[in-house]
Amino acid sequence: MIQTLSDDSVFFLMRIMENLSPHDDDFALAKRRKASADLQQFKGRLKTDFNYKKELADWRDERYGSID
Repeated sequence: MIQTLSDDSVFFLMRIMENLSPHDDDFALAKRRKASADLQQFKGRLKTDFNYKKELADWRDERYGSID
């Protein structure tokens, strides 16, 4: 079955299999844990009334100028 796949499909299949592998080395595991901890430090920092659509629109206007 694998022989009938294109090279790109085989590469994609290999990437999936690598991600499913339970054999993680300590470095990769430590790297993922640090990334998770880095993301967790931002948890809960936004105000409850934060309007992300307005903030995004303001940022775009500031960066690229207003379309109006």
